[in-house]
Amino acid sequence: MTSAIETLVKEDVRGHEFTGLMLLISDGKKLYGYRGYSQEKDSWYYTMNVSKCPDEVIVYQQTHMGYAPPIDEVKNGELVTVDLDLNVEIIHL
Repeated sequence: MTSAIETLVKEDVRGHEFTGLMLLISDGKKLYGYRGYSQEKDSWYYTMNVSKCPDEVIVYQQTHMGYAPPIDEVKNGELVTVDLDLNVEIIHL
């Protein structure tokens, strides 16, 4: 799935003007979240964060209120994955 998302980003997103792309999908084994925007002025609006707690991982947009640290920001062009064992990986595509 990671390679399919990477291909989508390389072929259909990168190099084009767009406001923002937020992608959240699952293959039943992993949750995938992608954050992208083409103009820095839009970065404040198209946020994606990850909060890893002892018994859960939350991938969310918008406010940090109510989520316990540590909170990691998914940066522009990054893909976050969460597996069934709640392991989190963030890579730049």
